[in-house]
Amino acid sequence: MRRNLVELTRNSYDLLVIGGGIYGACVAWEASLRGLSVALVEKADFGGATSANSLKTIHGGLRYLQHADLKRMRESIHERTSLMRIAPHLVHPLPVLIPTYGHGMKGKEVLSVALAINDLISCDRNRQLDPQKHISNGRVISKQEC
Repeated sequence: MRRNLVELTRNSYDLLVIGGGIYGACVAWEASLRGLSVALVEKADFGGATSANSLKTIHGGLRYLQHADLKRMRESIHERTSLMRIAPHLVHPLPVLIPTYGHGMKGKEVLSVALAINDLISCDRNRQLDPQKHISNGRVISKQEC
């Protein structure tokens, strides 16, 4: 990465990306993979604003189940798998604990069904991944097991 404004004005580029957050960086990367010459400019440090304040999690789209957006869920699963394959040194599976409350929409029965649907939709989530990076099936555990 070079920060040289003189050189930036002397050369011509196929694409100028303004903003070095996650979206700008991804657009620049994708364009360069397709053979375009790309200049990316950022007023401060790359990834230093909103992107720096994120949880830095790459989820598999479980939250999209609440709106039955299965297409978006499947897309999230696919993108997570791609990132784990492309950058295994940057993406690591993390255990997640979701508390449940009573019965109904926030109860363990609904969460169990959601996890079963997630496992069905993401049945190929570990394809082409290092076995150490495999995402295990979701499960509901008791309070005592926590």
